[in-house]
Amino acid sequence: MASLDVGLFGPGSVTWRVNREQALLLGGGCALLEQVAHPLVAAGVSDHSDFRADPLKRLRRTLDATLAIVFGTTDDAHRAAEGIRAVHSRVQGTLPEDTGRFGSGTAYSAQEPSLLAWVNATLFDTSIRTYELLFAPLSNSDLERYYEESCQVARILGVPDSQMPPTIAGFREWWSEMLRGDDVVIGAQGRQLAQAVLTPKIRFVPRPAFAPLTLFTLGLLPEPVRARYGFRWSSTKERAFRASTAAVRAAVKAMPARLRLFPQARAAERRAASAAA
Repeated sequence: MASLDVGLFGPGSVTWRVNREQALLLGGGCALLEQVAHPLVAAGVSDHSDFRADPLKRLRRTLDATLAIVFGTTDDAHRAAEGIRAVHSRVQGTLPEDTGRFGSGTAYSAQEPSLLAWVNATLFDTSIRTYELLFAPLSNSDLERYYEESCQVARILGVPDSQMPPTIAGFREWWSEMLRGDDVVIGAQGRQLAQAVLTPKIRFVPRPAFAPLTLFTLGLLPEPVRARYGFRWSSTKERAFRASTAAVRAAVKAMPARLRLFPQARAAERRAASAAA
């Protein structure tokens, strides 16, 4: 009998171990805020999506595609990546106003390698920090493996190797420089999109209901980015963030796998078990 296709990674990968956890969704808001902190990304999102009306739609699309790439068969992964690349090919335009070092009229394209690298980096950064907050720290060797595996995903999405540091240490240095550099600057579009992330317009859901998720999102956000948005943070909010994180960690730990893990991950693990049988 022909061997079954377990996909790009498989049960021994750090990617499967980390990305199977549904609790990583709690980091989605942070990733979105990081992404639109780059004014050219914010312009692309603002001009080519209904983000303000339904900010969760972008997160759902990203999630569905990511789960297909990570836990689908090899064909599933490449089809999902092809779909993302097709969407990116239509996202281009110009910046409507001066924003930091980017002048009005600056051209943007979702296929621009540096913008692709930035968006992929936000997803990698947020997934690591969310996982380590809610589950357990990753060893240095696991972090290196996870970074190498994330580069596989980035490549099929169109990020060239020249835009990816070769090691996790190199990535951290690049990431720190980006957070403090002049590419990250919050313009009017970024602020509007951030507001849509923190208090999405969902029928019959009052704005105060989003307060716990807003606290987690802002607590997870890197301090340099949080400061550039102008979000106020305090020792009281930090304590509340730590307490809520501990509560979520305990709740997740008590959940059975059928509730804790993404259905796509459980299906992939069953497929891998069949392949090994």
